Amino acid sequence: MPDDTHPSVKDARQAIADIVPRFTSDEEVPGKADVEEIRDSHAQGIATLGRLRYVTHSDKKGDTGLLILVRDNQIVTQIHLRPRTIDGHTLNHAGGIQRIGRFLVIPLEPMTDGANVSQVTFWSLADPEHPEEIEGLAIPCHKHKAGSAGIANLGADSDQQWYLATCDNGLVKVYASSNFPNRPFTYQF
Repeated sequence: MPDDTHPSVKDARQAIADIVPRFTSDEEVPGKADVEEIRDSHAQGIATLGRLRYVTHSDKKGDTGLLILVRDNQIVTQIHLRPRTIDGHTLNHAGGIQRIGRFLVIPLEPMTDGANVSQVTFWSLADPEHPEEIEGLAIPCHKHKAGSAGIANLGADSDQQWYLATCDNGLVKVYASSNFPNRPFTYQF
């Protein structure tokens, strides 16, 4: 199977029913996020690859979000995402994420109220413990936030299409790519 796809889900209803609705004590992770402000900063998204978990975290007083790698309930490393701004707003909130194959999608937005900008970033997990941003695929947005992002592939072989959706408080934007990761995503609706 290619590194940019997931296998088809045979029983979607069962897959959704199998999602654990609450954390359990064995899911606790020792340590704390390396952020400037703890009270309003928070973990936002989680994706897995084998025994690794990728957790995004915001930093209300900082100028970047954080990507935390966890294995066997221990923090392996914490990566401060590079500082970036759109229209003068600092993107310090790394949102809800998703992995597809060996790629991770991380949306970034400002934690400040009224700042309706965002950027979706893409990361290669070719070396799962050392994610690398693929800067040429980033999707900046000057009109809305992106609190979470999801990615899926449909079709097979040369008929394959990739879709990316961002969401912020019910506002959903959909993008498409005919050849991810070789072609960027373009806005659809």
